[in-house]
Amino acid sequence: MTVKPLLFLLLALVAAGSVRAGEMVAAADVAGRLVVGNDGRVKATVLIFLAHDCPISNALVPEMNRLATHFGPLGAAFYFVYAERDLADADAARHAREFALAAPATVDRAGTLVARAGAKVTPEAAVFSRASEVLYRGRINDLFAALGQKRAEPTTHDLRDALAAVLAGQAPPAATTPAIGCYISTKPRNP
Repeated sequence: MTVKPLLFLLLALVAAGSVRAGEMVAAADVAGRLVVGNDGRVKATVLIFLAHDCPISNALVPEMNRLATHFGPLGAAFYFVYAERDLADADAARHAREFALAAPATVDRAGTLVARAGAKVTPEAAVFSRASEVLYRGRINDLFAALGQKRAEPTTHDLRDALAAVLAGQAPPAATTPAIGCYISTKPRNP
């Protein structure tokens, strides 16, 4: 199976005017399932960038899944994006199964989604409006105060707060928050 860059090349296409906001777009996820884009009911699109071997990313998967499960029915479309250009499809699919990702996942081979969102580390989230504007970019929460410094419990829930605001038709409390995690390589993919 060849994994195509997910659906949210839609974001780039909308920005370029090739696809209208709300238009249906389809792509394959890492399990080969058909994923359908914004059908008009989606109020916000959330891309969560992760890496299969990033301990911080893996530690936050349960919270990412809770957010997808909670906010999905409220109008947020979630997509997990592996920011590892050389990650094999089988490895991405295995990781997605092992961590029971609660939303479709894809590998961002060209780095298009990372660039569009402005993501720098994994995990990092980007919330897009219906018009493909980045409304929020940053951490999931502050469980990690710094590299190697994990709190017992997070003190802020940045992505949750941003989504609650966006889905209520308001601006997020903060447009960006500092994400702590594994750096995303911007080097071109090896042939």
